[in-house]
Amino acid sequence: MHYRIELGTPGVDALRELAPNQVAMFELENPDAVRSLDVWVADDLIRRVDLRFGPEAGHRVGLPRYRDLGADLAIRPPS
Repeated sequence: MHYRIELGTPGVDALRELAPNQVAMFELENPDAVRSLDVWVADDLIRRVDLRFGPEAGHRVGLPRYRDLGADLAIRPPS
C-alpha cells in the first residue's frame, strides 16, 4: 500500500518535538521544510519512505529515501 501524507502545522510541530537521535536518523536538519511523506507498506513492514521538502530546502523530492525498515538482514562476512 502507498500512502501520501501531507503535513500541516500539527505534523510539522510533531517533527520539531522529535528527540535528537530521531531527527538525525531521518536527516531532518530542518523539520519546518518537510511538506509531505510518501510511505510504502508491504508484508507488515515499511518498505520505503520518501520525504518532500518545501522551498526553504530547495524543493528536494525523495531525499532522504529509506527502504525495508524493520526487515531482517543477512550479512555475509568478507572471504
